Amino acid sequence: TNLKLANLKSANLTWANLTWANLYKVNLDSANLSGANLEFANLSNTTIAQTIIDDKWLLVWQISNQDVSCWNLESVNLSKACLAGVNLAGANLVGANLEEVNLEGANLKGANLLTTNLASANLHEVNLMRANLTSANLTSANLKQANLKQANLKQANLTSANLTSANLTSANLTSANFKSANLDSANLNNTTNFQTVIDDKWYLVGKMSNKNISCSNVELVNLSRAYLSRVILEDANLSNANLSDANLSGANLFNTNLESANLSGANLLGTNLSETNLESVNLKGANLKDAYISGTNLSGANLEGANLEDANLSKAHLESVNLSGANLSGANLSGANLPSANLYQSSLELANLEHANLKSANLESADLESADLESANLNRANLASANLFWANLVSANLESANLESANLFWANLESANLKAANLKVANLDGANLESANLFWAKLADAKLA
Repeated sequence: TNLKLANLKSANLTWANLTWANLYKVNLDSANLSGANLEFANLSNTTIAQTIIDDKWLLVWQISNQDVSCWNLESVNLSKACLAGVNLAGANLVGANLEEVNLEGANLKGANLLTTNLASANLHEVNLMRANLTSANLTSANLKQANLKQANLKQANLTSANLTSANLTSANLTSANFKSANLDSANLNNTTNFQTVIDDKWYLVGKMSNKNISCSNVELVNLSRAYLSRVILEDANLSNANLSDANLSGANLFNTNLESANLSGANLLGTNLSETNLESVNLKGANLKDAYISGTNLSGANLEGANLEDANLSKAHLESVNLSGANLSGANLSGANLPSANLYQSSLELANLEHANLKSANLESADLESADLESANLNRANLASANLFWANLVSANLESANLESANLFWANLESANLKAANLKVANLDGANLESANLFWAKLADAKLA
């Protein structure tokens, strides 16, 4: 029920059912709310001068409208109350009943919640930094995106709790129960988890987050949606592992075996993948911006729609890879091996492809504006409708390449080999063709002026 801004002054609301009612800024002065059900009702900014109201809901009103930080609320019953966004920093809530309470966005920093009942509570985006949750009941609680940094969860019960994207950095999880809890994208860095009851998947994530497990064999493991930012996995075997939607930003995966692994949608921002085996890996839609992939084997990999902006792929092995729709703008692909690669509609603006091997590659409708393709091998490559505006193609091999309808406006083709190339309807206006080889080239309807 939405009663926002309503005037209920002197109203008789005895035993009224106001569950989930929005009473924001409602005038309840002198109203009679004796026995009324105010479960989950929003009492923020309501006025209650001389109002008759049960003690429980009066306390809820006080917490919602007054500064109650550091208050003593030991053993109080606030079950099913709406306390979204309240400030309870440093409050004493030892033994309190907060079952099913709505504390979304609330500040409980440093609060004492020893043995508190928070079963099925809504703690979405709550600040519980350094809070004491020892032996607290958090079964089925919603802790999505909650801040639990340095919190004490010793012996707490988090069975079936939702901790998606929660920050548990340096939290004490000793003897806590996380059975069937959802820890997707949760940060478990530096946690203390002695005798913690936790599903195998998250136990492994915690182990990876807290120590160097280089040379470990974890092939076929399921680490989807795991938070593994900045982990060190040098020389590890993760072949066929499921790392879809995992966060591996800034991780060190030097010389790691990820053959046939699933990294679709994964975050690999700034990750070190040097000399890593990524053969036949699935990186569809992955974020590889600023990643270091020099000399890496990616042959047969699926990088459709991946973000490789400013990534270093120099001398990488990209034979037959699928890079259709990928963002490679500003990427370093110098000396990379890309024969038969699919780069359909990919973005290669300002990319460095000097001496790259793109023989028989599909670059149809690709954006290569201002790209450096000096001495690149584009023999039999498909560049139909590609944008090569201001591209550097000095000494490039374009023999038998398909450049039909390509935009080569102001491109530098000095000493390029265009023997038998298809330049039909291509725009060569302003292009530099000095010493270029155009023997048997098809120039029908090409714009050369």
